[in-house]
Amino acid sequence: MPSSSIAPLRALHLLTGLCLLLWVPTDLFGAIPSKIENTAPFITTWKTDNPGVSCSSCITIPTTGGGYNYDVDWENDGVYDDFGVSGDVIYDYSITGAYQVG
Repeated sequence: MPSSSIAPLRALHLLTGLCLLLWVPTDLFGAIPSKIENTAPFITTWKTDNPGVSCSSCITIPTTGGGYNYDVDWENDGVYDDFGVSGDVIYDYSITGAYQVG
């Protein structure tokens, strides 16, 4: 795959204080493909009691604008819990801690 078809890594600082790295594949004209196949899960670690807008046992995945369509595995157990999320999503673990989300 030519290097011009892959956008650079971009960092998005989330309200939780963590940094989320996004790899955004694009074609030569900057359009995002409509279908991505054979991708590995993107796993992040979140600490729920950082200062922010959500509760001390909650994780908020914030979005800006539109065009989102993502699935979330809150327990990182290989079973997706939310499908086709198109905006912000909040999950409450009930207990403060650090959690891996896929």
